[in-house]
Amino acid sequence: MEFAWLETIHDKALSAGCRCTFKQYGHPRNNPLIQRFMAQGLKQTAAFKLAVTQGLELAPQEKGGATYKARLYQEKPVHWYALVETLNPESAGNANV
Repeated sequence: MEFAWLETIHDKALSAGCRCTFKQYGHPRNNPLIQRFMAQGLKQTAAFKLAVTQGLELAPQEKGGATYKARLYQEKPVHWYALVETLNPESAGNANV
């Protein structure tokens, strides 16, 4: 994934009033934060660990991380919550907002 794609899609979604979900960078080398640490001389694994220990990467379980603009974007469309409630009313209150 190219970082510019994320920037473009995210900006367009926000300007259209849409919610955003960003799952992962796909590989640590695609994460701009990891790239910055690697430019300072760290190897990729060390750069990723540093980002996690400093609290800069909030989703280390995702391939390459998923923190974008200092937060996680894991929002669902409004209709998703209605669908969850319809299909599984017992767990609807536990859906992440």
